[in-house]
Amino acid sequence: MSKPGTMPLTVEYFFIALNAMIRPIKTVAVVFIFLCGMALTAAAGEKLSFKGKMVQSDREGITIMGEKDDGLLIVTNLKYHYALMLPYAEDWVFTTGNPELLKGNAGLVNLTLWVKKSGKTPTQYLETHKKWLMEPGRTKGLETIEIITHKNQPVLRDIVDGEKAAGSGNFRGVKIVNFFSAKKWGKYIYVLHLSRVVPPEEKKSFDEKKFLNMITAGFHVDFMRDEGKKE
Repeated sequence: MSKPGTMPLTVEYFFIALNAMIRPIKTVAVVFIFLCGMALTAAAGEKLSFKGKMVQSDREGITIMGEKDDGLLIVTNLKYHYALMLPYAEDWVFTTGNPELLKGNAGLVNLTLWVKKSGKTPTQYLETHKKWLMEPGRTKGLETIEIITHKNQPVLRDIVDGEKAAGSGNFRGVKIVNFFSAKKWGKYIYVLHLSRVVPPEEKKSFDEKKFLNMITAGFHVDFMRDEGKKE
C-alpha cells in the first residue's frame, strides 16, 4: 500500500511469497510496513547498519549512537537537521533517500521519516493522513484509528489486525501498532512513522508509552539549526 504520489504496492504480492514459506514473526516484521499506509518508495540512497558501535556517514550527515544501558538508539542528521530516539537494537538497518529521508527496520520495529512542503499544522496534516488511511480498501485489517495527545503533541495511532491484513491464519493474534507524528519547520513538515509488530504473547506486556515518548519528545527537527534561517 503506497502513499499518494508513489508507486502502488500490492499487499497480496508479498503474502503469496510469505505464505509459501512461513518464518518466525520477527523475520517477517518488515513485510507488515506495506500494510499500514506508510510504504514509501525511497530514491537511491545509502544503507547504514548499526551493530553496537557508532556509525557515521559524511555523505548523509548521519550519526547513529547507541545507549545500550538506557535501551535507546539516537540518530541525528546535520544535513536535514532531525534527531530521533529509537529502541536500542543491534540489528538496525537504515536506508536514506529523498523525499523519504530515512527508512529503517530492527526486527519487529519499522520506521519511515519523510518531509514535504505544507501549509498545514501538525494536527491538520495528521487529520488528513487519518482520512487517507480510512479510505475504503486502503488499510486492510484496520481495527482502530485515532488522533491522541501525548506530551501536548498530536499523535496519529492505529492498530491493524495481522490475520486480516495478510489473509492468513498463520498471523492470528498478531497486531501492528502504528504511530505517526508531525513537526513543522518553516514551510516544511516532517512526518515520522514508527510501527511495532506485536505477537500474541506480547499483547499484555507491550509498552506503548515508550513508543509514544519516542515519537513526541524523542523526535526533533531543529537539530543544529540556525534559527535566523527558518524557511
